Amino acid sequence: MIRLGLTGKDCLSGKQLACLSGQEGVSIAGVYLPDKLHLPEHISDNLPVFKDPCCLIAGSDALVITGDPADNYDLIVASLKDSRHILIPNPVFLSRKKVDYLLKLAEEASVTFMFRQPILYHAVIRGVQELLNRPEYIEIKRRINLPGEKSDIKGSMIISLTECIDASLFTGNANLKKHKILQLPVAADDPEMIHIRLELDNACIINIQLDRFPGEEIFESTYYQNGIEVRADLLNHQVNIIRTDQPGKETCSFSPGDASDALLAEIINFINIIRTACPHCRPGASGQISFLISNSIWHQLTYSLTT
Repeated sequence: MIRLGLTGKDCLSGKQLACLSGQEGVSIAGVYLPDKLHLPEHISDNLPVFKDPCCLIAGSDALVITGDPADNYDLIVASLKDSRHILIPNPVFLSRKKVDYLLKLAEEASVTFMFRQPILYHAVIRGVQELLNRPEYIEIKRRINLPGEKSDIKGSMIISLTECIDASLFTGNANLKKHKILQLPVAADDPEMIHIRLELDNACIINIQLDRFPGEEIFESTYYQNGIEVRADLLNHQVNIIRTDQPGKETCSFSPGDASDALLAEIINFINIIRTACPHCRPGASGQISFLISNSIWHQLTYSLTT
């Protein structure tokens, strides 16, 4: 029996929690909510709520962190020291030193410690996976239009960068060969446009254009492979398939689903990995590459802007 503990108010709906509980050998231990947070109305009243993180750790075999890992760092450390399996959001706001320490603790405890990659469980990406297995070229365009403080904008850009990288790396176990920033903003405290070129060791080339310009928000990725072009619109849940070897032939489809459905699918996968102890899922492997790339690129951007 795997006792699953949750943290944060942005957890699953009652229906989705029931689906998790319905998995063979899985029970919901409860949710950790500090005193300042309240249980959302859509959560069942009979879900145990813990105000003390130690109680959640003691009652759980595995934890799903839905809040910022930077806010839950002490909880994550304590859980790993107590040999608990953990699924956390990509820790883009933690220092490399802290992330390396968490990976070290997970390695010592021989537990599954995964960084979330929610975009890979998006209904559109799952649909694209059925069409492609070895893209030769990938082009991603992401535009965010978020007003706010500069620190908020920086955070949004970092998160969007990891999303773009996740969307580009779903097709296999290829490793990053090298990356290059093609264009930097001329004069700004925070980047408004990032152009990145990634080269993988399977010969795939990936171009990412990330903008923070006013206008319509977009998140589109296009994959080219053997006479087929697949355009995935992740915001409008739309997929266009164009046969470049058959001009004029195009198909279009829409994929239902929302972010919480993707989270549910990711948690189920996390549970299956814990059960099977897949040898390729070493601690931190899932999602680690997007963290390392985005962390490196962001620090390179910051350095370039201040010199």
